[in-house]
Parts: sequence; structure tokens; C-alpha cells
Amino acid sequence: MHWEQIRNKTGLKYIEPIFTLLVILVSIFFVLIRKNERVGKRKLFYGAYGNRSVGDDAINYSIANGFINDIDNVVFSSYDVEYSKRKIGNEFTFIKQGRTSDGLYHLIKERNKFDIFVYGGGGVFETHSNDLRSTIGMLYKLSKLYLVYALGKNIVYFSVGANSNDFNILIETLIKHISKKCLLITTRDMVTFEKFKKCNNNVHSLCDIANSIQIEKKKRKRRELSIGINLMPFGLLSHRLSQQNKILELIAKDLSVIDVRIKNIYLFPMVINTDEDISKELVKKFRNYNKTRDLEIINPNISVSEMIDKMSELDIFIGMRLHANIMAIDANTPIIGIGYHSKVERLYKQYDLDFFYIDIYKYNKGWLNDRVTNLINNFDLISEEILQKRNNKIREANKHFELITEVTN
Repeated sequence: MHWEQIRNKTGLKYIEPIFTLLVILVSIFFVLIRKNERVGKRKLFYGAYGNRSVGDDAINYSIANGFINDIDNVVFSSYDVEYSKRKIGNEFTFIKQGRTSDGLYHLIKERNKFDIFVYGGGGVFETHSNDLRSTIGMLYKLSKLYLVYALGKNIVYFSVGANSNDFNILIETLIKHISKKCLLITTRDMVTFEKFKKCNNNVHSLCDIANSIQIEKKKRKRRELSIGINLMPFGLLSHRLSQQNKILELIAKDLSVIDVRIKNIYLFPMVINTDEDISKELVKKFRNYNKTRDLEIINPNISVSEMIDKMSELDIFIGMRLHANIMAIDANTPIIGIGYHSKVERLYKQYDLDFFYIDIYKYNKGWLNDRVTNLINNFDLISEEILQKRNNKIREANKHFELITEVTN
């Protein structure tokens, strides 16, 4: 029986938040008295790995590539170890990761396998609200940081993202308290950098680590143009399901009359099940307006390199999730963004692509087609501008590896 089933059947899920808070309170004593000395160089990377999301796989893949020559000193946590081994490779060591208090058990059990707790990369400090459920979720995350420090480990934040808005007072205080003890903090944007520079002197603003992925650039055959689209169930996050339905309808209408030079349209789910479901919804709505054309859904249960390879065959990629957009850039494919979160907008600002970005809740009829036509007409110019900025981002992303190597060797 899985831990999730046990906690639901026994009622432990109601006690877990209190237990988690107690772990933090007890650990604070050790945080206060312990000197911040380096204890070793074996690194445990602790993020949302094994989450059946191609975006999180891309972060894991990037880190694995960056430390391919230091395999003996790298361990990854994963919600699904076998899944991660298939995606990243059997040569790396993986340990089981838990979502709630079971995560504390696994860290204590595996404590002899690592010296440095590397938190990230990704949006490990992001929530969609400050409600009770989000607060409890953050407590589960923070309890692991406090526990490993109490166990005598060093902490590093690696290519992390955080909310643009403040957390509630409890979470904000706990984050600031433990962040002071970090050997190093690297962030993926300026907003996160500004948050952490107030409580730690060794903070660096870089870009997302997934920008480090490089593939061989393909020469496209321009006779028939193809676009890819990534959608996610954005209405679930903000409790706006009715609005999600209306926006999907608008996108379906736009796609049904898209520029005639576009011959093929592919849907790219990034998360197994959830993204696949909303992609199928779009296909149904699209068929109400255009019965002569099909939209093909790409299977998300493939490797990161296979996904990027498929993106490299496209002429334009329309992305909602952050790492769908980053992977398209990695594939040297020009992007258009329909964002659900400020972190996606930040990416478009980094690449000076504000014109090709819109907040999903501001989407209006015709916007997508206008951007697609503009991109096609200026394809070579825009592609070259993105490529030049991408070369800078590759160097910036690799800086994450240089910095962590400096503090851990």
C-alpha cells in the first residue's frame, strides 16, 4: 500500500501538518546553534523529479549532463525512481522522495548518501496562492530543508524560482531563516534573486538551468510549415474552469482559420494525463470549426532529447508551460507564449519577445493568428535574434554548474 493511501485511510493526513511544523520547530534549535561549515561534496539534488512531467525531466536531464563527469558525487531524489532512471539513465544514483512527511523518513534513511542538500532546480519556492492548502504544501517542503540542516548537512539552492508576491508571514519567516544558512543560492530570474539577496550574501541571478541543453541544429524544409502547441489545465490552478472553457473555444476558432501556410499542427502535452486531457478537449472543439483537418497529439511519455528533437522539426512553437517554451528554444524553434504564470512572462522578457507573449486570461480572438503570421513573415530575422540571445543563455546556464562546483569541492 502506498503512503498516500495509508494517510488517507488512517486519517494521518490531518495530523501530518502539525507533525511537520513540530519537525521545523525542533530543527530551528539546531539551525541556531550549528556553525555553517562545509562537510563534504556528495550532492543530493532534490526537486520535482519523477513527477511524470517532461519539464521537470528537462531540469533533471540538464543537471545530469552538467555533472556527467562527477557521477560518484551526485544523487537525485525522485517520486518514481524507476521512471527517472528510464528518463535520465541508470548510471546515476536515485533515492526515493516523498511528498509529505514520508519525505522526512526517506531523508533520514538515506542521510549517509549525501553531504550537501541541493534544493532545485525549478519552481520549488512557487505557490499559486497563500491559502491553507498552499501553506501546508510549503511547510512540507520547508520541513525537509530544516531537517537536513539539523542532520548536519550543507544546503544549496540551485536554479530556483519563487513567487513574485510575498508568502504569508509564517512561510516568509521560515524561508528567510533557513536561507541564511545556504552556502550558495543561484536563481533563474531577477525576481527570485531580489527575494533572496535580502537574506544571503552569496546569491546569483542567472537563467533556468534547462537553457543549458544543446542539440544539433536542423535545417528545416520550408515547403510545408508546422507548428506545435502546449496547453495545460490552467483553470484548475486558479479555480476558473468556466473561463478555461471559453478561452479554449477561442484558441480552437483561431487554429481553425490559421495562416494557410501552416500545414501541420501538433499538440505537445508536457505532463502525462493532465496536459493530455486538455489537449483532447482542444481537439474536440477544433473539429467543431474545421472537419477537414486533424490535430496530432504527441505522446509525452518520451525522453527529453526525443521531445526536443520533435520540437526541432517545427517552424513555430506555441507554449503555455515554462519548460515547454525553454525546450523549444533549446530546439532552435521560435516561440509564441500564452502564459498562465508570471515566470513564463519573465522568460519572454529575457529574450525581448514581449510582442509574442500574452497572459492566458487576456487572450482575445485573432491574437494568435496575428502573431503566427508576423513570425512567418519575419522568420529569419526573429530566429537569428533568438539564437544570439540563446548563446548567451547557454553560457549563463552553465554558470550554475561552475558556482556549485566552487562551493562544494
